[in-house]
Amino acid sequence: MKDIDLICKELGIPRIEFEMALNLLPPCPATTVQEARVEFHRFSLDYPEKRAALAKWNELSLIDVAIAKTIHEVKKVRDEAPERSEAEMAATRKIYELWPEE
Repeated sequence: MKDIDLICKELGIPRIEFEMALNLLPPCPATTVQEARVEFHRFSLDYPEKRAALAKWNELSLIDVAIAKTIHEVKKVRDEAPERSEAEMAATRKIYELWPEE
């Protein structure tokens, strides 16, 4: 059987996306962005719990992006989202959408 890292490399997708798609990550108990961030920092790099916490952190941040209504709120969400994550990119796009045109 092929190693997950090799499969991900062949498919050209990040390991975390592969694991999330196949529901291979352990459940993360976090219910808020702050809790997910704490869970993320509790584990070393190669632990599946760390990847699960990162996925949960991103998921919760995406929800916060959708809920945010003002540029200030969206900037706060972006600052609390995982670095280089889908949520951070979504927040940046939303800031530009909300930015008043001159």
